[in-house]
Amino acid sequence: MLPLIGLVAGFLTSFLIAPRYVSTAVMALQELSGDPDRSKIHHNLIEFYLACQGEVTSRSSLSALIQNPSVNLYEEERQKLPLEDVIEKMRHEVQVTIEDRPGYPRETTTVFRIRFVYPNPFKAQAATQLLITRFIDTAQRRILAREYNDTPPGAVTRIEQLEARVAELEKRAGIGAPDSQPHLAVPIRAEVLEPASLPERAESPNRPLFAGAGLLAGFAALLAAAISRRRIG
Repeated sequence: MLPLIGLVAGFLTSFLIAPRYVSTAVMALQELSGDPDRSKIHHNLIEFYLACQGEVTSRSSLSALIQNPSVNLYEEERQKLPLEDVIEKMRHEVQVTIEDRPGYPRETTTVFRIRFVYPNPFKAQAATQLLITRFIDTAQRRILAREYNDTPPGAVTRIEQLEARVAELEKRAGIGAPDSQPHLAVPIRAEVLEPASLPERAESPNRPLFAGAGLLAGFAALLAAAISRRRIG
């Protein structure tokens, strides 16, 4: 009887622990300048990646993501804890790591994986997708800032407006490809290799493991009781 009680107790205990669903996405930053110095390219890419990562995982960025109405993360925690504590909690659940990928040489491409853990699988995916968007927006803004670092404030927007206007006039005149979009020539491209995944099952708790531990505890208790009775007898 004790092993069965232990089995049930272990299984039920696993439900007291919040599940951990993991959503991941893979992105890449690719150097397009054609600089023959590969070591310089690699150094610049890593520097650029670290700058983007630092901004995306900053306090203000995570704070905005947590309170974004489309995901509304850590709703219960925010009612009990200061926002700073909630931000720190999310910072521990977000991991961004560089990894190797066939066909993407490190000298010219930095591939990295975004990993986010959350008790709700759908919110885990949605938040990871928002992190992707933030990475792309941050990269594009930093690319433009680097391309036009000598341009007076506000001029970049004006340049983009003028390019869009020229493209529209060319389109009306039948010049160039009809579906072409105006763009600025930039030395780095940010792309998504794997979109945010929807986790099918929780990474933890491992309920069979809890049940097994409960079963073993039940057998241990049964054995201890048998030994105790034998000594008394």
